[in-house]
Order: sequence, then structure tokens, then C-alpha cells
Amino acid sequence: MRFQTALMPGLLSLIANVAFAYVPATTPHGATRHWTSGTISIQFTGPTTVDGHAVHDGVRSAAASWNAIAHARIALTAGSVIDRREPSIGNGTNEFGWVESSDSPYFIQGVPCTTATIYDTVTGVVDEADTTCNAMAFQWPDDLFGLYTQDNVADAESAALAAFGSWLGLDASLQYGDPMDP
Repeated sequence: MRFQTALMPGLLSLIANVAFAYVPATTPHGATRHWTSGTISIQFTGPTTVDGHAVHDGVRSAAASWNAIAHARIALTAGSVIDRREPSIGNGTNEFGWVESSDSPYFIQGVPCTTATIYDTVTGVVDEADTTCNAMAFQWPDDLFGLYTQDNVADAESAALAAFGSWLGLDASLQYGDPMDP
């Protein structure tokens, strides 16, 4: 009994942290964002390598991580063709890629990746999601997975984990180290 009493506060703290980390994103009308399809197809865009690193491998690893979750309702599958153009929001295609020009409308100073989600504000049904990563101002080395503190260095897998979490309808977290921590 004493052991259970001592263990309970620690378990409650752990459960509270996990529950807080994954909060569903909602629309302005209060509906939870969600997809109607069981599969989200991803079109890779932009360069396949940035600074000599195969950045799409990290994105594939992130998709596999989301697919491995037992109660995930959506399987992320990458398309077989890589489009060398920049992502285009509102074209009906879910795109994940890198931008190499500073005049791109998706280039935001100091931000490694931006995600745009198009959804019905009343029902929460997601129509399209796009993530664009900055290949001009950031380095994307292979096998960097995890927390990093070096300026202008980003990890493709960690960035994709957060982006896909947003695509799946999760809100951002302010908990350091959480995949949904911007």
C-alpha cells in the first residue's frame, strides 16, 4: 500500500505530461481537425539532397514512425515521383519539400520549416497539408535525430515528425523535446 501511494504521484505526473503533449488541434468553430481518408499521400518536392544529404530519407523515417503507432488512423505513404518544383499551397496535393530560393513565398527568415493546412473551419475536415523546409539558410545533416542546439542546423526527421503531427491534427506543444515542440 505504501508503495502504491508513493508510486501514484509519479505515474499521474507522467500521464499528465503525455496527455498534455498531444492535444488535438481545433477549428475556430471548435471542431477537431481530421482527414476523411485513411491514407494521406505525400508528394516530395524540391531537391532530394540538401548540402549533400538525402533529406527525404528523414521524412520517410518520420512517416514510418507515425505509421507504427498502434492507434494511428492514417497511414502516411510517400508517392513514388519526386517533383523538383517548390510546394504549391492550394493545388489539392499534400507536399513535403525544400526551397532553395530566398524569393519563395514559403521562405521565412529563421524558420526551418513551415506547414500550411487547408481545412473546413466548420467540420474540421482537412483538404490539403503542405510542409516547406528552408534549404537555403539551414543545414540538414543526416542522422542528427533528436534535440539539437546549433544555429541554422535542422534535422529532417524531427522536422517531419512535427509536420506530420500537425497534418494529423495535433496542436503544437511547448514541452521541450516533444515532437510537436516547434
